[in-house]
Amino acid sequence: MFDTIETLLIGTAAIVDTVLLLLVFERKNRGAVRLPARLLVLAAWLWHVAAFVHLALLPLEDAWSAAAGWLVSSVMALGLLAIPCALLHGTLALVGARLPRAATGLLYVPCLFVVPIAVWFAEDPSRLFVEQVGAWIQGYGLVLAAIEVASGVVSWRARAGTDSETLASFLGRAGRLMIGLGVLLGVVFAVLLPAFPAAEQELMLVAAITPVVPALLFVYFVVRHFFLQLVLERSLVYAALVLFVLLLNHAVFAASGMTGRWVLIEGIVVVALIAGYAPLRQRVAESLRYLFGERIDRVRARCREVSHELGHARASGEDLVRWFVDASRRAVDVPKAAAWLLDRDDLPAIGDDFAIDRAGVARLFARLERDGAVLATARKAETELAHDLRRAGASIAIRLDARSARGLVLFGRRSRNRELPDEIVAALLLLVEQLAGALDGRSFEAGRIAAERRVLQSEKLSMIGLITSSIAHEIKNPLSSIKTLTTVLLEDLDDDHARAEDLRMIQSEVDRLSQITGQLLSFARPENGGSGPARLGDVVRAVYRFMRHHARQRRVDLGLVCSEDLPEVAARPEALHEILFNLISNAIEAAGEGGRVAVETARLGTMAVIAVSDTGPGIPEDIRDRLFEPFVTTKPQGTGLGLWVVWRRVEELGGQITCTSPPGGGSKIRVELPVEAGP
Repeated sequence: MFDTIETLLIGTAAIVDTVLLLLVFERKNRGAVRLPARLLVLAAWLWHVAAFVHLALLPLEDAWSAAAGWLVSSVMALGLLAIPCALLHGTLALVGARLPRAATGLLYVPCLFVVPIAVWFAEDPSRLFVEQVGAWIQGYGLVLAAIEVASGVVSWRARAGTDSETLASFLGRAGRLMIGLGVLLGVVFAVLLPAFPAAEQELMLVAAITPVVPALLFVYFVVRHFFLQLVLERSLVYAALVLFVLLLNHAVFAASGMTGRWVLIEGIVVVALIAGYAPLRQRVAESLRYLFGERIDRVRARCREVSHELGHARASGEDLVRWFVDASRRAVDVPKAAAWLLDRDDLPAIGDDFAIDRAGVARLFARLERDGAVLATARKAETELAHDLRRAGASIAIRLDARSARGLVLFGRRSRNRELPDEIVAALLLLVEQLAGALDGRSFEAGRIAAERRVLQSEKLSMIGLITSSIAHEIKNPLSSIKTLTTVLLEDLDDDHARAEDLRMIQSEVDRLSQITGQLLSFARPENGGSGPARLGDVVRAVYRFMRHHARQRRVDLGLVCSEDLPEVAARPEALHEILFNLISNAIEAAGEGGRVAVETARLGTMAVIAVSDTGPGIPEDIRDRLFEPFVTTKPQGTGLGLWVVWRRVEELGGQITCTSPPGGGSKIRVELPVEAGP
């Protein structure tokens, strides 16, 4: 029974060393691991793998097994000789000692003793390894214990000299562990072995598996904290599980007495296939991922729900992205997710904050776009994108490239700092692509609805125009007759006649009705404001002088900042006068008593700019988007035609008009008109 347990433990240590060996010698990880560490891992691997094969060969009694046993014993000796050499080399490197190449080679001179040892082993290759080296094993163990304690002390003290919190944590834990293992080896070889010679096999097993403990600590830091920016291929871990199952199978055969040469050959072939043949390793990893990992059908079910809700979501734009970030994060069970819409400079990150600013996100997006890639993962240690993602604390980045929105979506790692599995990454990629399609669909739908609204508005305005012009025409003639009659009657009466004031009042009301009918006709048949040119500065100053009296009556402070070099614009002066009059009049009414109105003009390239701002209560957001539509007004007695006429005039002149109203109050209307010509 103990032989089976021994085989399992040594085999497990061999598997851990194999995974660690592949990790540190991986091409993309090679530059991050220094030479002493790689040699130490190689030495431990030689020792544990050879020890496992040695245990497997013990039941075999033939010439082939004896020759193989001699070779395996020699490899075991080489591994044992190299472990203290590499450990001492690493300790000197940790304290900053820079040894010349010749001095470094001297550290590994003890490894040359493997030659006479191999010759000595050849005299009787059937003996157990422990029996062959029994005379030296105690001295070797005490030397190794002393080196491990020294290495642990150096590691413990070195943690204070590093700026990396992860490296300091690793050095501290590794130092305590090495000191503990060194003390344990010292107790085993100096105290327990002489005192309990009958327990030699058990004590030697404890000493044999101690090198795997630091290896497990190192692998833990690689997986949990991306230690030294190393990437541990998950398929290696899954392959290690398969090897462990094979090892268990071999131990069962050994316990039942059915082991033999073909069992050993079978294990070697399977190990070689899984470790060396990448497609098979990937298939094994995929199979075990379903067996030991999270049930992928649950993830797919949650992602289908998100996909269904995304197809029926009523939100659009940033609201849709905000909903998607939260829904997808919950679907794949990650604590952090965020999105940036790069077309919106005023929009911050949507979702949880990562350790990256908007400029960094823009660089990530540009790199992905330059490479023609949609996805970047933090697992690829050799890429600059992966380094940026790890610094940001993200696991993957997916480029959002819709016609209506461009941006980047980041997802963090799962609990216990685990990277996202490939199935989840693929599901998130599909969801982000569906989000891009949904954004484009919402944008197209919004455009279609806006076009239909414009058509309906145009039809409505056309009908209203016909009705208005007809009514205005019918009213204008009777008004002219009434005004003529009142004028004649006034001429026949003295100024102090009792009815003269009544007639003058009738005249005033008739004039007001005539003005209203004139506005209705202007609304129904707006004149083209083109031709010209007109001197914008002269028109602005003339309107300002006229409106200054109106502002004074309402106790509003009206200011003007007019550039002296304003260009001429392609418009009739009457059209400019109408635009300015309506804007300033509305601003004075909005500012109210004690308020301020500012009129500013300037030239920006080929455009002349007029800005009218007030300190009034502002314009509600629900009205701001429809401010320039007819019959939309914020005034109780307003008709809602003034700003619509202004918008029509500006459109006729080939210009643009915009309105801004911050949350704190006040509003500003900005008009841009093309200049006529000249400087």
